[in-house]
Amino acid sequence: MWHNGVIVKLMNYKLPDYLLKKGTPQGSSISPTLYKILNSDITRNDKVLNCLFADDSAILTQDSNIKFIIKSLQSQLDSIESWCIKWRFSVNINKPKSKYYQLK
Repeated sequence: MWHNGVIVKLMNYKLPDYLLKKGTPQGSSISPTLYKILNSDITRNDKVLNCLFADDSAILTQDSNIKFIIKSLQSQLDSIESWCIKWRFSVNINKPKSKYYQLK
């Protein structure tokens, strides 16, 4: 996590200064809360569902038109990429996978 980014977002919640200067040990019980605050403003889209959990994420959509699905997912990926650059999140480019299910 980008520490300055977390501090900026905590300042937006109007937390007292003395809370912003404290550190947390790795694995601390507050770490998931801080992570949730950090990604609370990740780009959202009414056509795509963001599923975020710790360091795993998925985006999901459904439609009968594959071109619409691809366009929606790519648009969301582009928005997430911009958000990641702004907030200094890194993405493991070897990990992403895509799955397509067709219901009959």
